[in-house]
Amino acid sequence: MDDHLPDEDVLVVPKRWRGGLHPRRDGAPGPEITLDAGAGKVVARAVDEARDGIERALSEPGTGPVLAAAARAHLGGDPDPRGAAVLSLITAGESVWGREHQTYVDAWAFEHGVVFAACALTDRWGLEAKSAGEMRDGRRSKIIRPVDAGKRGFLELIDGALRVRSLLAAASEEEYAEAAERLAERRVSFRQRVLTAYLVPTQDDWVSDLCEHPDGVPRDVLFRCLRTSAQVDHLGGAAVLTAADCYYPENLHALADGLGPAAVPLLVPVLDEYLHSPQRRDALLDVLGRLPSDEAFRVLLQRRSNLHVSGELMNAMKRFPIRAVRALAAEEANLLEGHVRGNLDVIQGALPALDEDVRATVERVIAGLGETADADPSDLPAVLTDPPWARKQERPEPVVIKGLKAPEPAIAWAEDERERWLGRGTGVPSRWVHDGKVRGPWDGRIADLEAGRLPSSHQVALFAVGPVELVGHLVADWYPSKDGYGMDREPERWLPQLAIRFELGALNIAVKGAKSRPAACGHVVVPYAAEPVAELVAGWLLRVKGGRPHAEAWLRRHGRQAVRLLVPAACGKPGKRREAAEYALHFLARDLGRDTVVQVAREQRDEAGDAMAVLLEGDPEELVPRKIPEIGAFADPAVLPRIRLAGGRTLPVTAVAHVLTILAMSPPDDPDPGLDAVRDACDAESLAAFAWALFERWRRFGERSDDAWALTAVGWFGDDTAARNLVPVIRAWPGENGHHKAVKGLDVLAMIGTETALMLLDGISHKAPFKAIKKRAGEKIQEVAARLGLTGEQLADRLVPGIGLDAGGGMTLDYGPRRFTVGFDEQLKPFVTDETGRRRAALPKPGAKDDPAIAPAAHAAFAQFKKDVRATMPNQVRRLELAMVTGRRWAPREFRGLLVDHPLMWHIVRRLLWLAETGTGVTAFRLAEDRTLADVHDRELVPPDTARIGVAHPLSLGDALPAWSEVFADYEILQPFPQLGRDVHYLTDEERAATRLARFENRTAEWGKVVGLERRGWQRGTPWTTAPNAGSPVPSPAACTW
Repeated sequence: MDDHLPDEDVLVVPKRWRGGLHPRRDGAPGPEITLDAGAGKVVARAVDEARDGIERALSEPGTGPVLAAAARAHLGGDPDPRGAAVLSLITAGESVWGREHQTYVDAWAFEHGVVFAACALTDRWGLEAKSAGEMRDGRRSKIIRPVDAGKRGFLELIDGALRVRSLLAAASEEEYAEAAERLAERRVSFRQRVLTAYLVPTQDDWVSDLCEHPDGVPRDVLFRCLRTSAQVDHLGGAAVLTAADCYYPENLHALADGLGPAAVPLLVPVLDEYLHSPQRRDALLDVLGRLPSDEAFRVLLQRRSNLHVSGELMNAMKRFPIRAVRALAAEEANLLEGHVRGNLDVIQGALPALDEDVRATVERVIAGLGETADADPSDLPAVLTDPPWARKQERPEPVVIKGLKAPEPAIAWAEDERERWLGRGTGVPSRWVHDGKVRGPWDGRIADLEAGRLPSSHQVALFAVGPVELVGHLVADWYPSKDGYGMDREPERWLPQLAIRFELGALNIAVKGAKSRPAACGHVVVPYAAEPVAELVAGWLLRVKGGRPHAEAWLRRHGRQAVRLLVPAACGKPGKRREAAEYALHFLARDLGRDTVVQVAREQRDEAGDAMAVLLEGDPEELVPRKIPEIGAFADPAVLPRIRLAGGRTLPVTAVAHVLTILAMSPPDDPDPGLDAVRDACDAESLAAFAWALFERWRRFGERSDDAWALTAVGWFGDDTAARNLVPVIRAWPGENGHHKAVKGLDVLAMIGTETALMLLDGISHKAPFKAIKKRAGEKIQEVAARLGLTGEQLADRLVPGIGLDAGGGMTLDYGPRRFTVGFDEQLKPFVTDETGRRRAALPKPGAKDDPAIAPAAHAAFAQFKKDVRATMPNQVRRLELAMVTGRRWAPREFRGLLVDHPLMWHIVRRLLWLAETGTGVTAFRLAEDRTLADVHDRELVPPDTARIGVAHPLSLGDALPAWSEVFADYEILQPFPQLGRDVHYLTDEERAATRLARFENRTAEWGKVVGLERRGWQRGTPWTTAPNAGSPVPSPAACTW
């Protein structure tokens, strides 16, 4: 491969693998080993202290004479690995070897070299120490003997093995060759054969010997020896990875390090088996995504429908851009364009080396990319050329003004504020109430309070109802104790009442309570014009999202006095307190005017006014604490679609990177200020395409929760197409353990906020496969409606899309030479007729004679129209049926504008019978073809503006029902739901007079059918008993409850 192209045939071992890898001569290097120069002295001291024990062990008949001679020789100054091994067994012992292995290995290697250490360790692993049978001098000595050479199986290698292997991996060629030669002489016992293969895994025949007879070889040791596919073949069935093998990523890393691409056949079966086991799946994908192998890449590509695999595929494409091009050109054209765009320079350099068919495909993609000139930086908003987070903060030395004093605390109530708060009174212990009044003894309760004996709920009650003259002096230093009553955790339950009662006396507890619960309790400090409150709310404004609305309310209420309270902190010692005060003063400068803030500050001291003038020249955004998020690999600016400015030129890649940072810092309820600048400067269509492509790449990369801002980006920049595309994803997520993502997806639909997006959200609220998502969608619709001052149903009326129909409720599809007209049949299904009025079975595809510029678009528009009808029409039918059952009413103007004149709703409402209620009576009517209102005798009806109009329920028609049924039959009007022919049930005179309905008592019904009533407007009531899903017949806003 050319020098300027990446080498894609080398395994690049990530840093996080290295801690668990066992270094090998031909693999990833291990950490540098530093020998302990003092280890020899430690071992010498241990030997010297054990002289008597050593002599007894060497003199035992059970200790072989060769071993004894080797030990004595080593003691005498003639280095002998076998002798050193014998001495280590006697001095360290089996039980403590694990704690001293590094000391012995370091002593051997430092004094005699790595080859000696390897031989001594191998000799040591071939020996065992046993207690001698007879006592000598009251002590039982050891005998040293070889282990059973044929005995197979042990739990783990001797602990010094990893250190020796690491030293050998870093040794010189001569030392390594000598070690292999000398270790070959020591392959006597099974244990020694395993150890030597582990220490020198480049000896293929040693490793193959283990593979041919793997019984008793620990699996983790075997994995760290393998290095050829032939060895894997020798393993046969033992090569199949188990659940335990895959549980520890270090095993898989060892296979990748030793076998490289030859590990792929071992990994694929277990990947398929453990795709739903997160720890195993993630470890397997991590290895497969790093192996420099066409086969490994194809494994990921073929399984890309799984989000976790897709995420690793994207990573592999980044690591191996040229390998990815070869595979994508053959199997996945959809991914190819983005990949080529993101790696254009590398891929263009590799073109000559690609096969002819792949090169031709890639060249076509490159030719189709289309280069649009980048915009000049001067044409971009400042946030995309010099964003605040990228600047080096070189703020001037802050001016500190000592001696500034804040005004004395005061309190300013808003109109009716105290009355509203008093409605939230606290409870009083029942035993304090006598004859309907709260009574003492107060002295005893105060004594219990001061002694810490009073429960927190009683403490609150004491301050809420106790005599002010007795408890007022205590409130400033009091706060509820932490106990099981939870008063300290929910100050909003009692703090407003105490603030009203004690006013400035309650300042301290108001600040403490608000600080603990900014969102729920922040309103309590708004009346207080005091320095502690100023400091608190300034911090909220800058750093605490939940407290920000209360901070803004406080600043607006106190205005000039707020300036006086903040100036001392803004001119004080640098730090968080000062930064928050400065930010709050910037807010006041926008609200009151810059000159006003400077003037008020100057009233305190001239230099304070000068300092404010300098401060307000700066950018308040520089004070905002920003945690700059790390943008994941999925959000590659070079791969994503280009963003166009309104003038047509595209954003440079550096500016796109800033857009991504802005999106990552913009949660739904706290967008970065730069977001508006981007929207104002850029083309909305290109922003929508960019956001959707970003979302799709997030999904392909595995939908990592840390990168979920990519979903929110669709809310900020998405359009109707994005909303339509998002709905099936939202519906599917709960079934894929993605409930939280589905909920966030509903928020995104609300953020998009177009009529289509809200219509789709409303559709989910009426019909969704998962009840929790359906319920949450309904809540979101209610939130949007409340924001607009509407009910949920009123909002739903306004969200019905026209879906391309003209004002008359029709649609014309223009093919050029021929045209087709869209209508609705009796079942409210769309159909088309040609220019002769003949109904066609289906809209024909554009032909050779049709206008190629408009015919395909018309055909596609009808396809989308049918999808929109399927998504919209059933919901509207259900809504009108529910309106009939619940008795919902419209004003005549709403009825005409939202229903009769609506191009889609017209097709439904003209098939229904309606009622107009006035002060003088109720009149039924239908809608004629010309959209006028007709009574049962086909006379035109014009209801007054004060009338209320609703869908007629057959129970409301009385004797007129047969006549209306005949009218609808004569006109051959098929109704969208049972109305005139609806089954109705009447109470008998006796039942109407009774207090219970006996005819249904002791009846049974299938539970599924009862629950199914929810689809027809019924709601479950509040349970009365502990029986599952028991319900009450308490009336609800819906049609019925049970």
